[in-house]
Amino acid sequence: HYILGALESRRYPIWSNLRNCAYVGEFDKEKIVWGNLALSAQFALAKAGLYINAPSTMITPASRYLLAVLNSSVGDYYIRSFGVSRSGGYFEYKPMFVENLPIPKLDPAARLPFEILGECVLFARGKGLDAEADLLESVIDSMVYDLYFGDDMRKAGCYVTGRIAEAARPFKADDADSFKKDYVRTLYRFCQKDETIYHGLIHRRTVEAVRMITGEKI
Repeated sequence: HYILGALESRRYPIWSNLRNCAYVGEFDKEKIVWGNLALSAQFALAKAGLYINAPSTMITPASRYLLAVLNSSVGDYYIRSFGVSRSGGYFEYKPMFVENLPIPKLDPAARLPFEILGECVLFARGKGLDAEADLLESVIDSMVYDLYFGDDMRKAGCYVTGRIAEAARPFKADDADSFKKDYVRTLYRFCQKDETIYHGLIHRRTVEAVRMITGEKI
């Protein structure tokens, strides 16, 4: 067989054809992945043991904090500033664009609120709790605005990260799905009713940097 014969005679007798590939183990890990073309940021989490095909790229380790920033309005705006949209509004999310996004370095305690909400969103999407996931994603978006434009967000009374840090608690390894559903719904109601968070979500469009990114007018 021609193909099998070619494989047998290949120069490097390793499946990846990359000699002793130092990073081949990364493919087995949990990772952040994204497609080549999209209308907006669609970075996703691929569990350990799942593989991706081309054209697609990946980032390991799969930080929930990094995933939150990449999928945010701020992150998408910055990444798209390096390229030009194609017909139909599609943008090619090349690694050379993505890697230029400046990610604020936070200590573990400061990253935790992003990780908690990110985990809640992933769980909610998987269980069909779309209304809850939508609101929590909007809260994460505001938290990323807080990261990059903290002074402006505080001045406008739209800084929400502190309230989330006070209220949110991570899932435990032995938490049942029923408990997680109840917790996501509780956090959803908290974000709806808390005055600080409500004000931040509604009035963040008054911040000039937010308007520049979203194109929204007031």
